[in-house]
Amino acid sequence: MALPMVADSLAGRMETLSLLPLSQSEIEGQSTNWIDAVFSDHIPKIETQVIGDALIERVLRGGYPEPLTRPTANRRQAWARKYIDALIQRDVRDVAGIHKLDQLPTSLRALAQTAGQLCNYTNLGGQIGIDSKTASRYMGVFEINVLG
Repeated sequence: MALPMVADSLAGRMETLSLLPLSQSEIEGQSTNWIDAVFSDHIPKIETQVIGDALIERVLRGGYPEPLTRPTANRRQAWARKYIDALIQRDVRDVAGIHKLDQLPTSLRALAQTAGQLCNYTNLGGQIGIDSKTASRYMGVFEINVLG
């Protein structure tokens, strides 16, 4: 990446940080560090218990800061779709050399339906119209680049 008026390229001047989602304490604006508290023999008390629909909503919202700022479920889903698309477009295509990117989101959705079950690559491939070897390769790519 060289610009006409710049003496040297700007290559190498970027750093990507991998961040974990926010904890529930951080989301609620509390400073409780549960793990540190437990290891110092103090178990924090639950101030408000979240159950039922409120728990489902909390799980579906996730913990990444950007979607938490979105006021509606539709806006959060739009952010999540764009996030996954960006991962697929940038990481998977560039690193794994997969050229049929249009099959990857479908593959990821089919994989999500197997949550909590053993993944059968023949069945998974059949759902999306690819052979079991390709399905296995796609899942390996997801494990390395998207899920991992």
